Amino acid sequence: MSEVKVFLSYVGDTSVFVEEFSKHFFTVSGNFLRLDWLIENVDAGEAVSAEIAERIKSSGVFIAFICKDYPSRMAAKELDQALELRKAGQNLIVVPVTLGQSGRSWWKDVKQKAGLNDIADQPFFKPGTNAWSLPDAAGVMAIQRLRKSLAEKFPA
Repeated sequence: MSEVKVFLSYVGDTSVFVEEFSKHFFTVSGNFLRLDWLIENVDAGEAVSAEIAERIKSSGVFIAFICKDYPSRMAAKELDQALELRKAGQNLIVVPVTLGQSGRSWWKDVKQKAGLNDIADQPFFKPGTNAWSLPDAAGVMAIQRLRKSLAEKFPA
């Protein structure tokens, strides 16, 4: 399998979750390369927004970690860019990981407006709350299933 770039879109408050997710997603078989502006530092003097847009455009997978704060942060603009690329015909797989009821409700509204009702999300929160939780054994299995499913979409 050739290297597949995976852009992770998230807000700083969820970085602990994203790191735990990444530990299970990127370290076990599969040729996925993590991209986000925290991992791949933007060179001094470069426009951050242009660099992030280029990284999203070069990705095969876009994983959005949607919490209650996601809609009001730069991350929501990243998701908008990913959805626009899909609309323009780029084969970009968008994977929503919801980290709270507010984030999930927002995602449902976004996907309805974008005509993406066929895209399911993977929740990692206590039902009816905005309290996300780190992946337990079932969550780790869900991450591994996601990785396997994505790997099958990008054959060697």
